Amino acid sequence: VKVFLDAQPAERARRRAEELAARGHAVALLELEESIRERDERDRLRDTSPLIQAPDATFLDSTGHTLEEVEEAILHLIRQKTANGKDTH
Repeated sequence: VKVFLDAQPAERARRRAEELAARGHAVALLELEESIRERDERDRLRDTSPLIQAPDATFLDSTGHTLEEVEEAILHLIRQKTANGKDTH
C-alpha cells in the first residue's frame, strides 16, 4: 500500500510553527510558508528522485485533519487493499 501524503503549504507552516512554539521558538508564519513552498518546488523539480506521487500511490490530503483522522484514513486504505473482498469492519 502506497500513500502520497500531502497538505497545503499554509497548513504545513501552521503545524510547523506550532511545533516550534512548543519548543519556545517564535517564527514568522508567512516566511515559514514561503520557505515550504520554495522547498516543495525544488523537491519536485530536482533531477534525482523528484518528489512526485508514484503512479500506484493513493493521494491523501491531510489539510484540516488531525493526526488521528489521517491515521484512520491510512488504516482504512490498508484494510481496503488487503481485505481480499472480506468485510473489514
